[in-house]
Amino acid sequence: MMKRKVLPLFLSLLISMSCGSFAVLHTLEFDEFGSSPADIFADGLSIDGLTFGYTPGGGSSDQAIYNGSFSQESIFLSGNSLEGKVGGELTINFDMPTNMLQFDAAVDAASSAAYMTVELFDDAGGPMDIQWILLNQVLDGGLFEGHYSFSNSFDGDYASSAVINFNESGATEFYVDNLSYISTPEPASMMLLGLGGLILRRRSGE
Repeated sequence: MMKRKVLPLFLSLLISMSCGSFAVLHTLEFDEFGSSPADIFADGLSIDGLTFGYTPGGGSSDQAIYNGSFSQESIFLSGNSLEGKVGGELTINFDMPTNMLQFDAAVDAASSAAYMTVELFDDAGGPMDIQWILLNQVLDGGLFEGHYSFSNSFDGDYASSAVINFNESGATEFYVDNLSYISTPEPASMMLLGLGGLILRRRSGE
């Protein structure tokens, strides 16, 4: 009788894992604080399961604003955005590992081909992915903008942090908007949850 009780629960766990029921989609549009006129500094700010850092020259700075704005036209960005000075390094640390991250980004000017780099690191601090994203001026007189997307749903690689740099000497400001990520417990964590459930179920049936 015990085996009959345990097996369905174990199968249910596997089905839940395969269907991604443990995964949660988060979206930040950088207007979460409403229309407050006060600048909200991005460096050290924790919101919705992640923490931002901004370090120009290796030190903390108040030159990145979570609820910033821009005046130029844009295809990808709208309303508020995370605004900072080009030359500073923007970091994102996730409370729970993620296998999906995407956002829109832009700089205010370009003297040549503008681009950004986005590097992901695992929970041990090891590099796991890097992308170079070109930033193009889509509208005349508008921002130089682009879209970043990372998805790694099937091979078990999870990112714990992201480091973003904007490489453009002709620009002064960068902007990030429409950030989405999926928080997903790693398979080992999910198996521990499942084993805990099996133990509780077994004890309750004794």
